[in-house]
Amino acid sequence: MRDVQELIEQELEEREEEDLLDFISEGDGEDIDTLEEPIRLDDSFPSSLIVCGLPRVPKEKYDKLLGVISKLFNKYGDNEKEMPYNAAGTETEGCVLITYDKPEAADQAQQALDGMSLDKKHTFKVVKLDEFNAITSRDEDFRPKRTLATYSRNDFRSWLQDSKCREQFLLRYQTETEIFWHDTTIGEPTLCYGGEREKRTGKIWCDWQVQWSPLGHFLTTFHKQGVALWGGPDFTKKIRFAHDAVKYLEFSPTEEYALTWNGTSALENDPNAVKIHRVLTGECVFNCRTPAVAPLGGDFPHFLWSRDGKFFAECNESSISVRETDTFNLIKDEDGKKRTLKFPELSTFQWSPKDNLLSVWCLEKENNPARLVLVEIPSRRELASRSRTQVEAAMHWQSEGDYLCLINTKLSKTKKKGATNLEIFRIREKNIPVDIVEVKDSVRGFHWETKGHRFSLLTSDDSGHHPKMFIYGLSKEKCEVLSFFDLPSNSFNNFFWAPEGQYFVCAAVGHGDLLFGGMTSDNKLEILHKAGGLVDAADATR
Repeated sequence: MRDVQELIEQELEEREEEDLLDFISEGDGEDIDTLEEPIRLDDSFPSSLIVCGLPRVPKEKYDKLLGVISKLFNKYGDNEKEMPYNAAGTETEGCVLITYDKPEAADQAQQALDGMSLDKKHTFKVVKLDEFNAITSRDEDFRPKRTLATYSRNDFRSWLQDSKCREQFLLRYQTETEIFWHDTTIGEPTLCYGGEREKRTGKIWCDWQVQWSPLGHFLTTFHKQGVALWGGPDFTKKIRFAHDAVKYLEFSPTEEYALTWNGTSALENDPNAVKIHRVLTGECVFNCRTPAVAPLGGDFPHFLWSRDGKFFAECNESSISVRETDTFNLIKDEDGKKRTLKFPELSTFQWSPKDNLLSVWCLEKENNPARLVLVEIPSRRELASRSRTQVEAAMHWQSEGDYLCLINTKLSKTKKKGATNLEIFRIREKNIPVDIVEVKDSVRGFHWETKGHRFSLLTSDDSGHHPKMFIYGLSKEKCEVLSFFDLPSNSFNNFFWAPEGQYFVCAAVGHGDLLFGGMTSDNKLEILHKAGGLVDAADATR
């Protein structure tokens, strides 16, 4: 203790304030543990309210306004009021300070009168005095808090743990939405959930449309205010996306994002026509007007996703805009600038089903031939291109991205169709070699085998007769016909491979006939069964 006193004395001497030494104790001081707790100042005002939004009145109307306020606030207990004037003393400031005898009375008054309209121009804003400093010290720039959703994804594949190994399917009819178990053991569907929870509270589970997410994790219901996502064994609500009058929804392949569109045209220039939402949080991370072009035809979609969900792209007649989902900015060019990819006379584009690779088809104009271009994303590097004159063409990717088929049909000057060639790009091989297959008849359908190296071709002669079905195979050396079959009638117009390949259905959609077949391990064709009564056909998976 003596050392401390000497240091203090030395410090005071240097400051020439030796007279303060008389106030310093020379003892060891009291034991801190024996000292009383210091008195803490209570600076809270739990019984006081500030009421804003009042009319600003001159002195002659002061008592009248105070009487109106008293009539409203005196219901909740005894209180004192202070309604200040402005600095000039000519009129009130438009606020009043009210202090009740009890905090409970202040709480009741705040809950009852906050937001009440005094007249058309004046609405009360009632806050606790203790909250006033926090409110007035807020930043002028509003920064909304990002609130992460707390739902768990652990039960999103609960149907795969079903003890009977059943699948689920969805029915939507009238105003009902029902999910059933497909139970093959009893020969009839079993209801899993039909919106009973919502019905008990007088709510409608879905206003007009439902759809599964691509991986089956969510059931999406459409409503006037937006869409809601449901999941788990009890189909509980997981998240919602706000988008008024939403018409369409599309998930990214990984279900990390969901894109919604309200159906407005590009001419309406609605900045919120398209919204992209983060599925985990429900927040809108991107919005824009409706693009002028839907690259696959029809009304929707306008944006196409890369297979890994890291990029999405839109196009117009001369360029493709590719954005990355990390920042939602355009990808950069070799100079580091965010720019679109320029393609004069752009007709359409597609993503590879497996890689960040774009196939782009540009139309012929004047002396510039039509072109197919393969572009790597995000490097923008051109991997291959093919030019053709006087043709119409269509692109078909194999499910694994191993091959791309360009079907091009020669056109005369009068637009009459001539010979058709299949150009098969071997994407995985060095320099992307191309196999060319000449087809003498008219091509009515082309379908890659799922996960395989074969494809089917439906053809007919120029008059639309003599329909045939061909199965081609790709080996390391060449592309060749493995088998062909004369179809029973011209009505066979579509073809479906099984999800794992090998087996197929050739269908006369709209005419009622089905032809079941398959390819053996040594590439022999087997016709397994014929059936009738078909009205429509589509792949059906959860």
